[in-house]
Amino acid sequence: MKQATHLNPRYVDAYNSLGISLEGLNRHNEAFDAYSKAATILTEEAYSQVEKDGGGWLLVERSAEGHQVGVFNAERLSRVHEWLRSTNLFSIVRNNMGRCLAMLGYSNEARKMFEEAIEFTPDGVEFYAPYEGLEKLGEGDLG
Repeated sequence: MKQATHLNPRYVDAYNSLGISLEGLNRHNEAFDAYSKAATILTEEAYSQVEKDGGGWLLVERSAEGHQVGVFNAERLSRVHEWLRSTNLFSIVRNNMGRCLAMLGYSNEARKMFEEAIEFTPDGVEFYAPYEGLEKLGEGDLG
């Protein structure tokens, strides 16, 4: 798997597979790093795709108490969210990150990842793993 990430450093599936392999070896910190790289690539791809649509990330500057303030374009940020929800890959990666964090004892952070995995699961897709992860966190069963 590491060879695949070297041959194509933007290959998300390779990082996800590498993370799964590292988890199987109980190397959760390294697995988390691989999943984080996959999530970063997916997020960068989402921003890139939305960027192709044109328009700016900052809206017309507004004056607040005489100062100029840049405001993020909420519509573009919403399109990034939609793009990330267009497939189940981002939710799978977030779930895997949550699993690693749980195994490392970071329950609060794991919970956030599982919740994000649920949030980013596309409509109509049955993906139970993050719900199971949340349930295990609640029971204190992380292993």
